Amino acid sequence: MQFKSKILANQKSDRFFYESLLLVTVKCLKDAFDVVDLPKLEEEVARLFRSNAFNISERELTQAARVKQYPQLKESTGKISEEEIKKKLLLRARIPK
Repeated sequence: MQFKSKILANQKSDRFFYESLLLVTVKCLKDAFDVVDLPKLEEEVARLFRSNAFNISERELTQAARVKQYPQLKESTGKISEEEIKKKLLLRARIPK
């Protein structure tokens, strides 16, 4: 029970940090926008910080799933020949973006 309360306390402090970061970002940017656009600005900044660009674990999970689905994306280790490089590039070109 004590461990669960520590987890919840960490989540609470993380949430406060996140909200503070959003608030500071919006306050810094508000001079560059009209007053009527401030709600849109807050919404876009929140969307940006929730995206994969700022979520490293989500980005890593997505990349791992993509490598699992398309093994040709796996980084090669060691020295590989020119022919293998060409073959790998051709296979990578077929992967949907």
